[in-house]
Amino acid sequence: MRYAWMIIFVAFLFFAADFAMKNATPVEVRYHLEWLGVRWSSEGPLFVPIFLTLGWGILFSVGYFFSYHLHLRNQAGRQSQEVKRLKRLVLVERERVKNLEQRNTELQQIAERVQLQLEGNPALPAAPEPSPEAA
Repeated sequence: MRYAWMIIFVAFLFFAADFAMKNATPVEVRYHLEWLGVRWSSEGPLFVPIFLTLGWGILFSVGYFFSYHLHLRNQAGRQSQEVKRLKRLVLVERERVKNLEQRNTELQQIAERVQLQLEGNPALPAAPEPSPEAA
């Protein structure tokens, strides 16, 4: 597979040379743009305008590819920065939730100690049960 592109390139050159030899008849190419006042004409073998058209097509395609590639790289960079920002926010939120859970655990322990103290001392009045309407 290492030399596959080289083989393809040599095959392309072979077929291009064969095409050029079989299409060497002269043709006249005329180009007129009336609104710009441009007139141009040329005479040469048939394969020249065909290869020039192919070459311009390849150049425009490569130019479009690189411009679109740069656009996608910039977009990927912005998305990468956004992912990093969101990961930082997730870490901050996890830390906040962890602190809330620790505080909740501490409050539950305090509530259990107070309830044990109330259960152990019958002289103190019992705390009223919360009504479902209050919730």
